[in-house]
Amino acid sequence: MVSAGGISHCLLLLLLIAVTSGCSSYNDKVAATRQNWALGSWNAAATTGGKLVEDREGHRNEVLLGLEEGTILRTIDQIPKSQETFESTWSHIQEMDEKAAFQISQASLALLVNPGLTVYQARTYDRIMLHTYSALNYLNLGDYDSARVALNRSYNSQQSAVAENSKKIEKMQNEIEKGRAEDDDDIVDVDKIENNPATQQKLSTLYGEIRSMKPYAAYVNPFSVYLDGLYFLNKATDGSDLERGLKSMERVSQLNPESLWLRSEHELAEQILNGKGQPDSVVVLLETGLSPIREEEKIELPLFLFGSGSVPYFGVSFPVLRFQNNYPAYASVSAGGVTRQTEVISDMDRVIAQEFNDHENLVVTQSIISAATKAAVFYVARSQAKDGSTAQALIDIFGLVYQVVTNQPDLRTWFTLPKQIQGIRLPMPEDRVIRVSFAGSNQNIEILLEDGKILVVHIRVTATANNPVIHQFQLK
Repeated sequence: MVSAGGISHCLLLLLLIAVTSGCSSYNDKVAATRQNWALGSWNAAATTGGKLVEDREGHRNEVLLGLEEGTILRTIDQIPKSQETFESTWSHIQEMDEKAAFQISQASLALLVNPGLTVYQARTYDRIMLHTYSALNYLNLGDYDSARVALNRSYNSQQSAVAENSKKIEKMQNEIEKGRAEDDDDIVDVDKIENNPATQQKLSTLYGEIRSMKPYAAYVNPFSVYLDGLYFLNKATDGSDLERGLKSMERVSQLNPESLWLRSEHELAEQILNGKGQPDSVVVLLETGLSPIREEEKIELPLFLFGSGSVPYFGVSFPVLRFQNNYPAYASVSAGGVTRQTEVISDMDRVIAQEFNDHENLVVTQSIISAATKAAVFYVARSQAKDGSTAQALIDIFGLVYQVVTNQPDLRTWFTLPKQIQGIRLPMPEDRVIRVSFAGSNQNIEILLEDGKILVVHIRVTATANNPVIHQFQLK
């Protein structure tokens, strides 16, 4: 927080920070790549994205850029390179984990300048999907042992998520509290701002949709659970692997109780465990749509200053999830005279919203403290200058520019993730051909299946069904 006696020093410090911080957000920088990705222009996305990651090593967004690059490389069939990127990104995440999860310098930077200028730390769903994509990469490469390692990492990330997030939230809370704990010198009453009825009503309107989204379970991604079950039922080395596959299929069915198909997958797992085997079949996995992006919403809130009879208003910028609802809602798959529609395994909107909700209180507090600190500095400085003076005019100009430049929330997120991951299983057709069409599209594609008794066909589409990416791998 800021003391009235330190106003002049703060103005000088904030001037230097404003000059060096810039106002280009992460969303601005990735806009071209995001647009190409949404249109299914994979090579164009790889070209524009490649320029973003040229200097990613040592960059504050190194982890996030690695996640994006690894995903894009998968779509242009550079799977070995994609996996190298995912592995190096995971190594960097581990290095960061060994250090302090949230340092005082990072907390200060977030409060005084812009949370988006801090080092990006992988969220729980980032970690789980990184390992899940790694498993898919290894399965495409036929490296089943490495796929097992990746699935174990995904499982461990989900198992430890509750404890790790609790520690992270507690540490972040402690660091934020340090920034507001200079008792006698505080000039802003943050608690009064947060608890004001007008503040709560505006926040409820802003975050109402996100708060209402039902989570699956604590930091669980059902698709990762499904892929775990599919792998261990088909690549089992002993009975414990089969038990694990059964438990994963039971879990994913429980997470999606309305899905008749996932219930049948659980029943098939029981059949396999009982030694009855399984018929030759093809499993179609569909990644469709675009994951939510983070956008800035500005709200005017009352600025309560200690020792002041007036209550000016100030603008606070909050991050909010925006869900991308333009997408092929399902695929119809035909094989051997049988046609079935894909069903949802994992709604990534729900997965991402849960983690957003868990951190909402901290984000709100951080945003209010950051904006209120800056607003208070300039309010007090202006009140100390003479009316109509050159100093007051300069303070007005600088205050406006500084708050526009720095009063920005952290809008960074892994945008190449899908909106939903769906699936369906069909009997293996004698002609080894499946035909796929997409909801809302006239496009029909014919896929010649590779050899194998149990095949997985993985399809990726975004906001449009044009130019789908198709991979296949054999499990038996």
